[in-house]
Amino acid sequence: MQSSASLRGSARVAGVLASNALEFSRYQPATTAGGGRLDQLIGTFDLATLAGSRTQVRASASYSLMPEARLEAVSLELDRSLDDRTLVRALASHAFHQRDTQLGLSAERRFRRFTLAFDGTYGLRGKVHSLALRLGFGFGRNPLTERIYLAPPGQALAGAVALRAYEDLDGNGAYGPGDKVLPQVAFGSGTGTGATDRDGTVLLTGLPAGTRASVQVDPTSLPDIALVPVTRGIELVPRPGRVHRTDFAVVAMSEIAGTAYFRSAPGGDGQARARGVSGLRLILLDGAGKAAGSARTEADGFYLFEQVRPGRYRLAIDPDQAARLKIALVASAQGDDALIEVGPQGSTLSRDLFVGTQ
Repeated sequence: MQSSASLRGSARVAGVLASNALEFSRYQPATTAGGGRLDQLIGTFDLATLAGSRTQVRASASYSLMPEARLEAVSLELDRSLDDRTLVRALASHAFHQRDTQLGLSAERRFRRFTLAFDGTYGLRGKVHSLALRLGFGFGRNPLTERIYLAPPGQALAGAVALRAYEDLDGNGAYGPGDKVLPQVAFGSGTGTGATDRDGTVLLTGLPAGTRASVQVDPTSLPDIALVPVTRGIELVPRPGRVHRTDFAVVAMSEIAGTAYFRSAPGGDGQARARGVSGLRLILLDGAGKAAGSARTEADGFYLFEQVRPGRYRLAIDPDQAARLKIALVASAQGDDALIEVGPQGSTLSRDLFVGTQ
C-alpha cells in the first residue's frame, strides 16, 4: 500500500517569488511480501523574478529530508527576450549524488505559423553533448473557408476566431451572395493582429482559453471613408481547440440634405408664400425615438446631416424651440416629409421640410 501528501507555499519577497514544495510518501509492503515500511520526504525550493521584465532568472534546489537529509541538486536558469518573438535561455545544473554538471543553451524564434528552436546540452562528467533543431507547429480547419491552416504550437490549448469582413449591400445584417467581401481590413485582439485576405477572411489564433476576449476592427483600414462597421468589435470566450466564426458587417454612411421653408398664409393673389427658415434646430430620430444627430439651418434654410447610418428616421424640430416659437413641421402635398429611410449603399438624400404655426 502506498500513500502520499503534499504541501506548497509561496510568497513575494523583495521583487522575487519564493516558493517551497514538500511531498511525503509512504510505502507499506504487503505482509506476505515481507520487508519494512519506507517513508520519504522530499522538497523543492524555488526563487524566481516576477514576470514583466525582458530578463527572467530562476534558481532551484531540490533536497531530501527522509530517510536522510541531503541536498540532491541545484540549478540556475536565465531567460532573455531579445524581442517579442525571440527567446534565449541558458541553464546550469548540478546533481550531487551523480556528481554531474549539465550546461544548456537554447534559442527559440516564433514565426507567424510555426516556431523554430535550437537546443544544446553538455555534460561535464561524461563529456557528452547533444544538439537539436526543433520545428513546432499546429494546424486546424478554418470554418469560413474550409481550408486547413498552420499555426504556432499550442492550438489545442488555446482558442481562435475566424472573421469575414463584408459590405452589407442589402442591409439584412447577414452575409449573402449580394454582399461584397472586403480585403485588407485589419483586426486586432490582445494577442495579435491580422488583415483579411482577398476572400475577406482573417484568422486570429492563440486566444487565451476561458478568458473573455475582445476583437476589434481598425476603422482606418476600411477601403472607403464612407464605410463604418456596424459594431466596433466582438467579444467572445475562446474554447480550447475551437475556432469561433463570425461575419463582420460594414455599411456605407449617407447624408440627408434639404431646405426648411416657412409656409405663410396666401397673399392677395391667393398664392401661398414659402421662405427659408434660418436658425431652426432639427433633430434626427431613429426607429426607437432616440436622437441620432442634430443640425441647424443656415440663413437660406439649408440643413445637412452627415454620416447617417442605414435605418428609418424621422426629422423633428427641437422640442424646446418648437414649444417656444409655437411651430411644427407640416406635411406637403406629397405626404409626410419628416419620415425618411436611409439605405445601406450610401447616398445623399434630399428632403425639403415645411414649417407652420401651431
